[in-house]
Amino acid sequence: MRKSNEDACRSGVFSEHAGWAVVCDGMGGVNGGNVASSVAVEKISAFLLSGYHEGMDGPAVRELMASAVARANGAVHRIAG
Repeated sequence: MRKSNEDACRSGVFSEHAGWAVVCDGMGGVNGGNVASSVAVEKISAFLLSGYHEGMDGPAVRELMASAVARANGAVHRIAG
């Protein structure tokens, strides 16, 4: 069992009928694993909240989610150097 949990998660509500959740594995044992998961959760959360608008259909929400993950991935890679 690890001494610390490097995973990160967050959830929220877009509207009365739509919510979201993100969970990122911190890659326990890898230097900066906790930083990577925290940055990814923060970037994904911010992108989802800024990009969602009432009335988005399923494909648009899926595209928003895919874009959020891609941006978070880029941010983590930039931090990792």
